[in-house]
Amino acid sequence: MSLGIMPDDYDVATSALPAQVAALFERCLDTGVKHGTVTVILGGRSYEVTTYRSEGVYSDGRRPDSVSYEHDIIPDLARRDFTINSMAWHPARELLDPFGGRQDLQDRKLRCVGSANERMTEDALRQLRAVRFSLNFNLSPDEELLEAIRLHHQKIDLLSMERIRTELTRTGWAPYGIMLHNFCGTGLIARVFSRILELEADDNILCRLLAGFIQPYWQKEQIWSVYILAGLFAQICGEIPEFNEQGQLSLPLEQWQKISPGLSIGSLTRLQVLLVEKTRLSLSLSRHTQA
Repeated sequence: MSLGIMPDDYDVATSALPAQVAALFERCLDTGVKHGTVTVILGGRSYEVTTYRSEGVYSDGRRPDSVSYEHDIIPDLARRDFTINSMAWHPARELLDPFGGRQDLQDRKLRCVGSANERMTEDALRQLRAVRFSLNFNLSPDEELLEAIRLHHQKIDLLSMERIRTELTRTGWAPYGIMLHNFCGTGLIARVFSRILELEADDNILCRLLAGFIQPYWQKEQIWSVYILAGLFAQICGEIPEFNEQGQLSLPLEQWQKISPGLSIGSLTRLQVLLVEKTRLSLSLSRHTQA
């Protein structure tokens, strides 16, 4: 809302315990009572209501080992990943912004709450969230955040492909793809592609290609194809190909022949599914290259 963008949903934080919240409303769903969250159904909409909490260590690099309920919202905001996500609105106290998130939005900065090293190692998905927020909202990650990603990008291996896929899909049609250049040299993008398609490519080349590939006109279901194509072109170190307004790409046959031998059978199978059956992204082979 600070950027003039209306949110799709609202999360509610409260000092009330889950059982107390459930007692106040007719329809509640147990969507995470273990972590203090219930979902309230009201007026045809869903609202996640979570008790103020602090978190223990993340020994598995994915989720906290334990949570502790708090009586004040400040410890709850302190556990968030980025300052822009550590703000809250109180009916009487209005904006609560103990970590400077609003100013960071105005300055177009992406900073962690507290230690970037701690935030990026607690849950490795936060590294991909950093990319998404940067590209979606035109935010420049600060050097402490980038250094933390450089040091800990290998922790992406702890994440399931489902979590990686979901996060990348939410990033794919970002309006500020050029911001991906900020992540060149962190090793993160190359590490992700080694998981997606079992390919190895230079991190700087991948970032450069993806920055050119990511365009706002892509449909949501086409995004996986865009990622795959960028990875393939990074393998052969070619120039960024041109897409027309319909998302069609003219791909010379000689370039395709350079790509195919470097892929495993499993990778080729995934590529077929991603490019043809699910996304219908148009690929045309230039006939003049054939013998």
